[in-house]
Amino acid sequence: MATAGEAVPVYMRKDYPLIRELPGADDMPPTWEEWRVNLEASQIERAKKERGFARYNVRIRPDLFKAWLDANSLSASEHSRKRYAQNLYDDGLEARRNALEQEKRAREVAERMAVNAPPPPAPWSHRAIKTCALILTAAMILFGLIALKAYK
Repeated sequence: MATAGEAVPVYMRKDYPLIRELPGADDMPPTWEEWRVNLEASQIERAKKERGFARYNVRIRPDLFKAWLDANSLSASEHSRKRYAQNLYDDGLEARRNALEQEKRAREVAERMAVNAPPPPAPWSHRAIKTCALILTAAMILFGLIALKAYK
């Protein structure tokens, strides 16, 4: 699938030492602060050079990253970190596309169901109930009058 942008791996301050401990991560700056300064500088430089190309920060969690590295027999090199971030971004993008497609299908089904929905009850059925109620009321009044006349 073609990507809509480049994923940039980013790390939380608390996660950075854990990621640095992974085999192959020795190309990372020694501290999170240095890494953050480098990230900001590279983002500014890229923004000047490549206008209109989207970059997305993708948080890397050490435990999930390690599991991915182990599953793919990779080390935590810069290339692997970028590849992992791009995979996460692409998976999220694909999930959003699937969700939008499912929402679109659900809307279409709802519209078809609305067209094929049963019509509201016929007005005569409501009139029949009202008519019966009036007839019963009139009959009770009539029987009440007859009973009063017979009583006198």
